[in-house]
Amino acid sequence: MTHAAALASLVALQACLAAWFLSARAPGTDAAWSGLPLDDAWIHLVYGRSLAHHGLPYYNVGQLEAGFTSPLWAVVAAAAVLVSDFSGLSVAVALKLLCLLSGIALTLGIYELTRTLVGGVLGPLVAGLLTVLTPGLVFAQLSGMEVSLAAALSAWGLHALRLDRHRAAGLLLGLSVITRPELVLLVGCAIAAAALFSQPGGARRLVRLAWLAGPTVVLLALWAAYCMAVSGHPLPNTFYAKFSLMQQDHGPVDRLREMFAWLPMPLLVLAAALWIAAAALAQRWGSDATAAVLAGPWVLVAGLALTRDFPPASASYFYWLRYMLPGVPLMYVPVAVACELLSRQLAFGRGGRPAGVLAGVALAVGLLWRLPLDLPAARDTYAWNCQNIDEVQVAVGRWIAENTPADAAVVVNDAGAICYFGGRRTIDLIGLNYHPLAFDKPRLIRTVGSASELRAFMQEQRADYLAVFPKVFVEALDSPEGRRFFIPLHMAQSAHYTVAPTDAQDVKVVMQRVR
Repeated sequence: MTHAAALASLVALQACLAAWFLSARAPGTDAAWSGLPLDDAWIHLVYGRSLAHHGLPYYNVGQLEAGFTSPLWAVVAAAAVLVSDFSGLSVAVALKLLCLLSGIALTLGIYELTRTLVGGVLGPLVAGLLTVLTPGLVFAQLSGMEVSLAAALSAWGLHALRLDRHRAAGLLLGLSVITRPELVLLVGCAIAAAALFSQPGGARRLVRLAWLAGPTVVLLALWAAYCMAVSGHPLPNTFYAKFSLMQQDHGPVDRLREMFAWLPMPLLVLAAALWIAAAALAQRWGSDATAAVLAGPWVLVAGLALTRDFPPASASYFYWLRYMLPGVPLMYVPVAVACELLSRQLAFGRGGRPAGVLAGVALAVGLLWRLPLDLPAARDTYAWNCQNIDEVQVAVGRWIAENTPADAAVVVNDAGAICYFGGRRTIDLIGLNYHPLAFDKPRLIRTVGSASELRAFMQEQRADYLAVFPKVFVEALDSPEGRRFFIPLHMAQSAHYTVAPTDAQDVKVVMQRVR
């Protein structure tokens, strides 16, 4: 098989799987086609719409915020809004099509990265197949989120590094960081590997390292400057609202266990061992890209475990799995390299090339067989996630648009679809899109837990409407004060909730503040 035929086969398979996911009707609706599986995608579309229509990333028109973790994905969301405006496609479909293109770019990038590392066709094809068939990555490329784009930029950046194109590598890796900020750990590994394995060259070597690190430094500095100008803090609101370090009830070891429970650990450990053994035999060891591929994804996972709170069973849900998914395709590269080098070494034995190819194919099949079996369940979950968001967040946003005055203000605790469809001034009670609360957690906690504090906050914001998960705000709302201060107006519910392992988000209520 030629490289062109292998790439065409991978893209065709990827397109077929995407069409299959989008046609899922597990809930009995077309939500898999028309909806988005996370409210976070709608948050990016809020900022993207402002970029497309006003040229600036407003949350509410005229109100700059630092509530989007991925600046580059906000630009992609703006492109989706423009595509929707000019084509007549719904904005969700337009965003998913752009997301799918980034998924295809990821597959091509992993194929080419593996090809530059080991050559041949079998290894790159295995890497591509592992990427295409991984259920979480199929989900990601249709999620309307930045996962596939971040992974694609990383793969192509390491590909450029392997070819000693340090300017291109630096730019691509820098763009990956402003797509998913945790990837700064991967970029750090790439810079360290380049410093260790680059050929000596004095000033020339320093210039190459500067080109590799410079774009990341510049882009992060620009992003930090924007955040400082908007909120007075150098990082986006999401960091301050979500950051957790060694929480008492669920420490980093537990978080690592959650992530490793999802990863095919025997496959990855075997692959790394095979790569090291086969590379030693082939004398192909010791490049900066090789070291970055081997170390980078694991450094990324460790960094996530130290800074994110992954609750029990979280690895089964895309809502949390998305954070580690950008590193997963790079974990597959050692598998592919091992297959190629093993088949090549055996080809010089008694059986010649056929025996080597058969051995490599057998290893690949042994590693690949499990992935397709998990795809049907992931497809149904994708459809249900889209249905959940449509039935709760989107439905509430549409109700607000139809039943509240145009100049109304709404206090919410899930701030994407409600803002996008509601079209009202929206105040994010969790602080992700309202930075004063992101930096005042004591007040946030009091507001969530006290009906009088919640009412006082709404009075300050001149907001008459509240749209929240009642089970999250039960202490405030299900109390004598809560029943006196707030009048229920509307409820939206999803009967089969699959977005997260909790029943706290399957119901959302709209209430009116008593003046």
